[in-house]
Amino acid sequence: MSVLNLLCSILFQRAMTEGYERLRRVETLHEELDELDAFAWLTHQPATDE
Repeated sequence: MSVLNLLCSILFQRAMTEGYERLRRVETLHEELDELDAFAWLTHQPATDE
């Protein structure tokens, strides 16, 4: 039974590590998109009324 517990804990730890890495990638992507939005806002030309 202890071997099964060890195996389950190793698999759970790997799944948690992979989940954390995916979360970090999503957070990094979100920060990069925020930077792009900020840049687009700064360079946005206001519409002219004709």
